[in-house]
Amino acid sequence: MIDNTFTLISRIDGEIRHFIAEELAKDGITDIVPSHGAIILELMKHGPLPMNELAHDIDRTPQTVTHLIKKLVKAGYVETRKAPEDNRVTMAALTEAGARLAAALCRISEKIYDLQYNGIKEDEIAVLRGALAQMYANFTGNTDRSE
Repeated sequence: MIDNTFTLISRIDGEIRHFIAEELAKDGITDIVPSHGAIILELMKHGPLPMNELAHDIDRTPQTVTHLIKKLVKAGYVETRKAPEDNRVTMAALTEAGARLAAALCRISEKIYDLQYNGIKEDEIAVLRGALAQMYANFTGNTDRSE
């Protein structure tokens, strides 16, 4: 039997990324990609964070986060500075432009949430989320199904 579950998941991911890029463009934001969104939203939720903690929170390597942060700094959405208590630790924080971007990303997230579950019953959503969490755990060994 051929199962196209992962093909569908990949296609949905691609459509969501395309949707995010289109929505950002409507707001005149064309200098970031959807992968920057996790950083922006994490900084919005928690305020300034050490880079290593940010990497952990968004499940990316420190090197990947450093690369993404450099682009966000260059675009004016994030600023970095040394932690006052430990000069070896680099902190990342949103700028005023970053806070506006975070607000736009929140609006876009709401649109995605409404669109993705359109026509799907609440109990079906719970089953879907549970099944996807179990699939993730099957590949990662992570038994925390709160993802």
